[in-house]
Amino acid sequence: MFGAKTTPNGPSAELRARLDHAWELWRRGAAPLILVSGGVDKALDEVESMTAYLLELGVPEDAVKPCRPGGSTRQTISAVRRIVGGGHLSPIIAVSSAFHACRIQDEARRQGVTINVSAPAETPETCHRRTYRVRFFSEILAVLWYALPHSWANRIHTGTDSWRHRLPLVLAGQLPLRHLFAQSTSTKNNVRHE
Repeated sequence: MFGAKTTPNGPSAELRARLDHAWELWRRGAAPLILVSGGVDKALDEVESMTAYLLELGVPEDAVKPCRPGGSTRQTISAVRRIVGGGHLSPIIAVSSAFHACRIQDEARRQGVTINVSAPAETPETCHRRTYRVRFFSEILAVLWYALPHSWANRIHTGTDSWRHRLPLVLAGQLPLRHLFAQSTSTKNNVRHE
């Protein structure tokens, strides 16, 4: 279960759509264990927010497990690979938004993890044309970025509070331009995301 923005009031609408989809997979028995992954932005922990939301929906505590680190797609796949080890948890179903599916599949293949991606039919970002176009375009760039050698791609911070996550929101008119150039919390604290 890939994270997305969370707020002091809980998961964003986009993240709730993903969580509702994961809950539905769990309810049908397709996903008996939900690994929740995400980053921390301005002291808001996506994993904690996601876990609380799933528990409110009735998923038992032992069916939700944190998957860390998860500040990027690469980190999440690596953490999943570490957790599942020899593949004793299969099949692995990754839940995210549709525009994210290609990058998840590509990164999982690079890391030797077999993953099926499942996305909600609609999310707030896939229903809003301008936002969807921007997200789709930014995913094309992200897929190309992730295809770079790992050592090259790691030179620039692209975690949850980075310019890469703010740019689509600025282009979609959901954030003012000044937010694009705000220094990220992780950069201020010299935290490096891999």
